[in-house]
Amino acid sequence: MLTQKELKDRVYYNRETGEISWSKHRQKSRIGVAVNRLDSYGYKTLWIDGKWHKQHRIVWLYLYGKWPKHQVDHINGDRADNRESNLREATLSENMRNRLIQKNNTTGYPRVKRVGKKYSVAIRKNGVRLHIGTFETLGLASAVSDAAADFLHGKFSSGVYG
Repeated sequence: MLTQKELKDRVYYNRETGEISWSKHRQKSRIGVAVNRLDSYGYKTLWIDGKWHKQHRIVWLYLYGKWPKHQVDHINGDRADNRESNLREATLSENMRNRLIQKNNTTGYPRVKRVGKKYSVAIRKNGVRLHIGTFETLGLASAVSDAAADFLHGKFSSGVYG
């Protein structure tokens, strides 16, 4: 298994930009050139020791000397933004709390669904769906949704992601 020492011998990580570049010459790769290969999900990846690794997990090893126990969450939702300030370790449940709004969302707001002429707010906490209420306006439903997310999810809450 790849160690922090082996990793730091092979690559350089720029904490401000979040970019990884090779520190040693490799086939088809130049020293100092950022590795920006994206997978089909929008994550930057890196080929090391015969295996593709997601760069945000490599960054975690580079910074903390150990592989993350759980997932590494991109705080701002940008899967290619691997700056140190944008990464945090999260359980699957925590990571799901600030995911992008689903494509089938018709209101444009996380956790808010149109029901007839009103708007219903529901949120999940530890796998349990909690119905917060039904509201007359989309604006009120959105505000209540954000407040509920802040209260229930704390730092993993986001008004932009649902």
